[in-house]
Amino acid sequence: MKIAIVVREYHRHGGISRVIYEIAERLAKLEYQVHIFCSKWKDVKNTKIMFHKVPILEFSVLDKIGFYKINNFFKGLSFLLTSKFYVKHKDFDIVMVNGDSLAKFDIVSAHSCHKAWLELAKKEIKSPIDWVMKNLNPHHWRILLTEKLNYKKGNYKKIVAVSYGVKKEIMQCYNVPEEDIVVIPNGIDLEEFNPKNRSLYFEEVRKEYNIPLDYFVLLFVGYRFHHKGLEFVIKAIAKIKNEKIKLIVVGNDNKKPYEKLAKDLGVLDKVIFVGRQMKVNKFYAASDIFVFPTFYEAFSLVTLEAIASGLPLLTTKVNGTEELITDGKEGFFINRDADDIAEKIKILIEDRNLYKDMSINARKKAEEYSWDNITNKYLELFKEVYNLKNKK
Repeated sequence: MKIAIVVREYHRHGGISRVIYEIAERLAKLEYQVHIFCSKWKDVKNTKIMFHKVPILEFSVLDKIGFYKINNFFKGLSFLLTSKFYVKHKDFDIVMVNGDSLAKFDIVSAHSCHKAWLELAKKEIKSPIDWVMKNLNPHHWRILLTEKLNYKKGNYKKIVAVSYGVKKEIMQCYNVPEEDIVVIPNGIDLEEFNPKNRSLYFEEVRKEYNIPLDYFVLLFVGYRFHHKGLEFVIKAIAKIKNEKIKLIVVGNDNKKPYEKLAKDLGVLDKVIFVGRQMKVNKFYAASDIFVFPTFYEAFSLVTLEAIASGLPLLTTKVNGTEELITDGKEGFFINRDADDIAEKIKILIEDRNLYKDMSINARKKAEEYSWDNITNKYLELFKEVYNLKNKK
């Protein structure tokens, strides 16, 4: 089977890019012909994968002066327009696109529903600038137009949603029939994220950041601190009144407002900002629980990374997590509320037996989401669509 996958970037970091990377590498290993149409690629392991460069408009100077969102708009729009001309549908048995395309292809992979997210985000508008960014930002217009065209009947044969929540959103927002959408979740590298990593990195990371070995460490990973709910975690720490507790924050964003919040609450010494990390698995290995009071998700990779590492998960009940954990078994569902988060953290600090059970259950649940299992689900769908095409 000759498979073409259209994705803006191909690498092991990020959300969509990581998903396609893991699937493509495994398909190629199974001797399928895999062609990737993208603007850039790196970290390639399987040399049998064939890459086709799709040109885009990119102004790196905008990134340097802080206008990365404008640059991202140009990159997305140009890829959207050019990619359709680079993929000759008749040359492939299956063509799967990942959002940024306007052509009629076989499978559209939905890694989120932007319209649903935007409607929720508008409810949290707090300033005139925020209103402009949510309502007049051309970046949102582009994505909404893309979704509208991608999910129009006749422009696809099947849609992949990464969670049942995203499936429901696409059905409601774009009136797509339920039978047209197949749910295939994101996966996880069970070796890279593994409880065994504690023996490798636990002491190393804690010594590097001056964290005593007997401290209880919370981990937060995300690049949009506001949407992911970092403020609620910091406020929760202030309510716990435990001297032997630390919070590690992994991810790029403006940390100054959160440092000020922590300072005002008297817990600045308990919060460690480490920025973006290429080997984030080391920080899961050095931590005790993962706290993620996020506003919206499609199916967050970091929650999978956490449970695969054996960390109990404290997270809001959003897309993906609803099917990932059972409240009280692999972790707890939390509200975006400091009191609620503090209460759940204290339970796990005080009840070590419950903590150990949750850790074991978390890892066991993660094993259902191996990339091999997820790739097999995609392969089943490819074969189904291929047979559907060749019946005509």
